[in-house]
Amino acid sequence: MQRDLLLNSSALASLLESKVQNSIQLAELIIDLHNADDVELDEWIIQKGIASSDDLDRIRRSEVRTLVKTESDPSESRSRQLDDDLSTRNLRSQGQEHLHDARTGVGLWGKYVAKPAPASSGYSGEPGSANRYDWIEQFARGGLGAVWRAHDKNLNRTVAVKELLPDSVCSPGIVSRFIDEAVITGQLEHPGIVPIYEFGFKNDGCPYYSMKMLDGDTLATEISNFAKLPARSPERVVRFNSLLTNFVAICNAMAFAHERGVIHRDLKPGNIILGKFGEASIVDWGIAKYFNRAHDEPKEATICLKTGAHRHSRRSTAGANRTRRGDIIGTPSFLSPEQARGSVDLDPRSDIYSLGVILYEIITGQAAFSGEDTTRIIEDVRNGQFDTPRTVNRRVPKALEAICMKAMAHDRENRYESALELGQDVRQFLAGEPVTAYKESLIERGLRYCKKRQSFAVASFASLIAISVVSFVSYLTVSTAHKEEQIARKSAEQARDRAIEAHRREVAAKELAFQNLKQARKAADEWLLESSGDIEFYPGLEKTRHEWLTNAVRHYTECSQEISSDDPVLRAEAAKAIIRLGDAQRLLGNIENAKESYDKAHTLFGDLVADANESPTEMRRDHQLQLANSMIGLGLCLPHTERDDEALNHLTSAQEILQALVRQRPDDDTIVFALARCRVAQARLYHSQDRFDVAMQALRESIRTLTVMRSDNPKRSHEALLASTILDLAHIQIKCRQFHEALQTLEHALETYSRLINKSQHRPDFINGRMTVQILLGNVYCELGDSSNSIACYEEAAKDFHQQMDVMYGGGLHSENLASAQVNLAQLLHRRGDTERARQSALFGHDELVSLVELHGRTADRLRSFAVTLRTIADLSDDVEAKKLYGESLMVYDHLVETHGGDADDVAERAVSRVQQVNCDQSVAPSDRLAVLRESHEELAALGQGDRICSGRTFVQLALADALLEQGEVAAAEATFTAAVEELRARRDLTSRLRLTEILAACPLEKVRDTSRAYHEARSLVADYPRSAECRLVLAYCELQNDVASQAADTLADAVNLQGGHETLASQLCRVLIATKNGELGSIPDVQVTAIETDNTIVREPFLTRCLWHELKSKQSTSDPLN
Repeated sequence: MQRDLLLNSSALASLLESKVQNSIQLAELIIDLHNADDVELDEWIIQKGIASSDDLDRIRRSEVRTLVKTESDPSESRSRQLDDDLSTRNLRSQGQEHLHDARTGVGLWGKYVAKPAPASSGYSGEPGSANRYDWIEQFARGGLGAVWRAHDKNLNRTVAVKELLPDSVCSPGIVSRFIDEAVITGQLEHPGIVPIYEFGFKNDGCPYYSMKMLDGDTLATEISNFAKLPARSPERVVRFNSLLTNFVAICNAMAFAHERGVIHRDLKPGNIILGKFGEASIVDWGIAKYFNRAHDEPKEATICLKTGAHRHSRRSTAGANRTRRGDIIGTPSFLSPEQARGSVDLDPRSDIYSLGVILYEIITGQAAFSGEDTTRIIEDVRNGQFDTPRTVNRRVPKALEAICMKAMAHDRENRYESALELGQDVRQFLAGEPVTAYKESLIERGLRYCKKRQSFAVASFASLIAISVVSFVSYLTVSTAHKEEQIARKSAEQARDRAIEAHRREVAAKELAFQNLKQARKAADEWLLESSGDIEFYPGLEKTRHEWLTNAVRHYTECSQEISSDDPVLRAEAAKAIIRLGDAQRLLGNIENAKESYDKAHTLFGDLVADANESPTEMRRDHQLQLANSMIGLGLCLPHTERDDEALNHLTSAQEILQALVRQRPDDDTIVFALARCRVAQARLYHSQDRFDVAMQALRESIRTLTVMRSDNPKRSHEALLASTILDLAHIQIKCRQFHEALQTLEHALETYSRLINKSQHRPDFINGRMTVQILLGNVYCELGDSSNSIACYEEAAKDFHQQMDVMYGGGLHSENLASAQVNLAQLLHRRGDTERARQSALFGHDELVSLVELHGRTADRLRSFAVTLRTIADLSDDVEAKKLYGESLMVYDHLVETHGGDADDVAERAVSRVQQVNCDQSVAPSDRLAVLRESHEELAALGQGDRICSGRTFVQLALADALLEQGEVAAAEATFTAAVEELRARRDLTSRLRLTEILAACPLEKVRDTSRAYHEARSLVADYPRSAECRLVLAYCELQNDVASQAADTLADAVNLQGGHETLASQLCRVLIATKNGELGSIPDVQVTAIETDNTIVREPFLTRCLWHELKSKQSTSDPLN
């Protein structure tokens, strides 16, 4: 059946819902639709009486009108215009082509700028039944579908809604299976089976059904919790009986389903929910089937393994819902042997086997079949190879073992005939009655009888004791007199022994308490905190990490209860637990709670240190070390509360304590590491206060310390802190413009992170660290004018990003630094003329920013990066596309200035975007363009200093001066050029020096041009930045201006080599001018001349390129050298 593009899924769903009486009838129609392969959609709709041919024509006309209206409606505000411009661009797949998102109509501006960021748990889709549900949160998701907690507005109740994901709707087999699941479950009305309330389709065509919201844990969780209870815990008996009672309820529910011809085929503890009020419900009937009907098995399952050479396609001639012999349907560890053999001849006894496996796990605490090798598990199930319950756990009652073994009989003829019989046997066991599966011995029967009738047995036993006592009392009376003397004599010895034993027990109890507390704290340190750090960067595990840290908080809170003990050793261990409690709270972001914990530990260890004069030396040192650790914790927390001075005082005190300890024990890694950690915390605080010198000094001391520690004892935690500390130092050096020093530091960081990755290849945080180093290296090389090395580093950063994506199964740590680096890379590649690679990098940066906004919401910095990215893509586009993109970036800056309190840099960038937009708009009259330039220049003149402000001001000044010359306003142009020169002379960064040299060398006004000074500046630039292609290009032009054309040719060749052999328009123009000067024009390729003659976008080129182009055109008009 071919899909009609105008009769979309929403229209079809509306048609169906208007013609059916209930959800079941709707489901049957959909199944029939999916199976109607040889019928056209129109014909099928008419055959089923859903609509007439006139109805279909009317619907199509309506769809066309909607599409036309969408395309032609011009009445939109400026914000809406930006929404449309951004939404219609598929930048990754189409480059510059605009493709409107017809499904959602939501543009990038609407998603990232104009609208509030959506809540992480919200849902953007609309339910199909008149918006009946508020979709609250998604609490389960698989490869094909998802389950939501929702509010039924019609009945004011909380429900669960299961939906198919959009990607799954394209498979008829999956849709049919989903509908079958809803239909089958909806027909099984039993307290132990989750009820289905409604089936329907959402507006996007995805089917869903609503059902009862089950609040509780899975049976798997309850079994796991039960297995963790101590062997002799009184609660264990209660919980065990509760699990067996729930198992009986599950058997009853399955007996009900079997009576109605349905088998589940995927029974397992994870598919059974135990409610808070004792109810047990079976869920996930996705691969259930009617065992008394032919050709009715869903094809896909929890796991579907093939045997032999069997394969099947998404659609087969037998229909989408059929399972073929040899297909294994179900979860391997809970399959019956016949399922494991791929048999399609299944009946309720297959489910009974699975129930037996569940009972096995309840009574033994572990699975009957387990392991990593799925094929081995399947083979064991087929052969019935598993340990008997009492082999695993000798405390399992023999009667329960017999029940389990009968349910799990390899030959299904030997199993229980029904789930009801299985449940009845377990019920009999709970009641203390005999079970059918086990023949008791006489002794066992007596013991069971006594257990069942405890009051009678106790009374009989008491009577027997009374008779024995009467007989024995005479003997006691006679023998007592003879023993009195012996008792008196021994009483003194016994009293002494009791006193000794009591003292011994007290000492042992304290020692045991100390060891237990110490071991508990160490276990939590390793498992909860360190493991939490290991999974911090993995997507999908944020909740797990939060749970682990929450567990850590609870655990350390329990460990800290010993602070009231009189024993200083126990108090010290409890105080250590409080420090770790603070660490866990800080990692969770609970800064105030963390500060309270550190404060408490600080007080405790302060008291312990004061009272430790009589304690052993090692104990005193440990108390002092922990006192310092509590101070470091306070130093890390207090800056978050804007109490920098107090934080610094704590860190300074900690440093003094640790330095004294290091002098006593210079070989103690724990103390030395704490000192290094303290210095790093100090450095970060100094950095935040712009005290760069002392910050760098503290970081260098830490690096020296950690480097020595790494060579002596290379622990991962030591090396990880070393890597991040080196990176901190590089950040400050870059901020201080110490680029050459930063290069050396970053190379050291690169080496350290690479070493960490070699040892722990699956740690995404280490890969992310190396990626950050590569990005910073690229930035530093760019500042030094070394575009080749800068490009190489940015490309290595992208490789690290993709490696990180592989490690994290496609999740990735989306990085604003990476996005900016890719945009920088695009600009570098564009300057060297490598347009295609430049476009790919710009789109990479664009997509990375989009991912960041979708995952983490809008921020002012992300919007700024987004605007720069749009301008970079515009630079690589033709005039028409560039005009739109520059306009979009202008709107982003408008939004920043108006709603985010944009700073002066934003105002400057907005002015630049405005000029860039008008420069590529061929329809703007020269006078209007000049007016825009003057307005932008006045706006920038009112701003202060700063790299971005000055760079933007120079850009606008040069564009304005060119425009003034075109309009014949020479005096105004000269004043503008002069103002630019004066400002640039005051700045000494590479970009400013380049622009100054270009103006002095190429300015069309003689009063401004100073070729001699330009030549001197160019030579100085090349000496300072020997790997800068731009500096050598400017020098080549200056050499041409100073009549050394032969030398200029060599310098230009060096510039091209530094650009990887790529020719830019500026280098081509310079080559033509050199050839013209040397009388060698014939050696210039025709393509270069053609490019020069046909270029209509010269106004968008850099200043030097524009000047070279105008000079060449001037020579052409006077001597006509190119014709």
